[in-house]
Amino acid sequence: MSRHSPRVTPLLAAIVIASASVATASDDGWLRDEVWREHAHGVSLRPPADATLFERIVPDSVPWTLGGGGPKQVVLTDLAARFRLEPIRKELRRQRDREARRLLDAIVDDRTLTPRGHATFLAHSNDDALLRMEGHDGYAIRLYVRSTKNEVRVNQVGEAAIGQVAHETPSAVVTEQRKTKIADQPAVVLVYKIPDRQEGDRARVQSIVQLDRRHFAMLQLDVPHILLRDVRPIYRQVQNSIRITPQKELKQARHVLIEAGRQWLEGLNKKRLAAIVRPSQLLRIVQEGHQGNVDIGYLRVRTERTTELHMPGVAILVNARVRSNEHVHDTDSRFFLSLDGRHEMWKINTTARSAVRGAAASKPALSWAETGLRSGDRIEVHHQDLSGPNTRHWKRPPGYVSQVLVHLLDGLIPHEQPGEYGFYAYLPSDNELAFRTINVTPREEGGFLVLTRSSPKHGLSVAEYDAEGKLVARRMPGRRWLIPTDGEELARLWGAAESK
Repeated sequence: MSRHSPRVTPLLAAIVIASASVATASDDGWLRDEVWREHAHGVSLRPPADATLFERIVPDSVPWTLGGGGPKQVVLTDLAARFRLEPIRKELRRQRDREARRLLDAIVDDRTLTPRGHATFLAHSNDDALLRMEGHDGYAIRLYVRSTKNEVRVNQVGEAAIGQVAHETPSAVVTEQRKTKIADQPAVVLVYKIPDRQEGDRARVQSIVQLDRRHFAMLQLDVPHILLRDVRPIYRQVQNSIRITPQKELKQARHVLIEAGRQWLEGLNKKRLAAIVRPSQLLRIVQEGHQGNVDIGYLRVRTERTTELHMPGVAILVNARVRSNEHVHDTDSRFFLSLDGRHEMWKINTTARSAVRGAAASKPALSWAETGLRSGDRIEVHHQDLSGPNTRHWKRPPGYVSQVLVHLLDGLIPHEQPGEYGFYAYLPSDNELAFRTINVTPREEGGFLVLTRSSPKHGLSVAEYDAEGKLVARRMPGRRWLIPTDGEELARLWGAAESK
């Protein structure tokens, strides 16, 4: 890896800063003027002016890589390697006493201490929150959106929340429990005192609001109990700023965008698609950090005219390398679309191996593979990862775009006038069809900006193009950048072998 600053224009940098919501307190209290929005369920709020914001990062922070697997599975596999039972079994056999035999009988044929493949994992971490707001006074406010299998009322959710806190911290005491309304929706507010002799008592406030019968939002404050009286007015203002867009309005807005996308797709003829043959493009993947920017990988993207199964069409070939912690992920992808638009197929292969030299490098590589096929309106995806094979089927929805067009949308979508479009597209990182939005803004001095959200629950990417339609830079969720480069620079950053 190399430390190198990305070439970022002032305009794109300004947009990035604005999207990070750096703001001062508004006139009416402790909140920012900017509104933070959650796009899947229509929840929005205004964060505290003094808080640092952390959004949940989903696996598609770098596109075209990791398939539907991701680094979490690599971590889980490494965890399993550390808990092998064979050395323990050998030691028990050597001891030859009754207690050793009893332990041998207990572990039977188990190979590791990790849970079975069908086990359910319950994650309790900060990253599970859609938004985390950390204030200078030592408080943290988190926003969650949860779903239930069965229809429930908000008071039932409140009782379940009390039970969960009691399970996690048996000494916790409920000091306040009341029904209310938040954003005109039924809600409950719960306040806990959590004794802690070592670090001092803490307080937790939970505001749970019903979104529909199977979904609810929870705003949660965690703060030292001694500061609760000072911080709660800030929390109360955040709670009062919550707005919930009705699902009917969300569907109507989505329909308008889908219709705009569908009309544009109807005008995309064979000749225009066949004319898309671009030279190979090299892109650096740069991670933005507090101590500087670090190159963590690169992409090669190539477009070509080709024929598959006697069908003329367009293919996109993507080769990617991403270094994540102690692992290197290599991904080779190929996407094909017939010129008549009726058929597509794709293949994504990802291999993860150790980036550590020496003995650790002998660990076996891990692989994920995915193949997709669409014929007419039928979509079928076969996915193979560490958990085993999986096959899913869908019927093509209105406004659907192929994997090839997903890669070409920025260059094909009209950019002479401002426009906003919606599409449905398969998202490999989530292994599902997702609603994709694109917002195009032309610049007076030439060039244009493209703001893309690959699904309602994913972050926004911002790309800047020059007057000739060439990519200047793209900022991805997770503070990652895609920066155009050439073979010479790539060789300097990663070695001569990588630039070929």
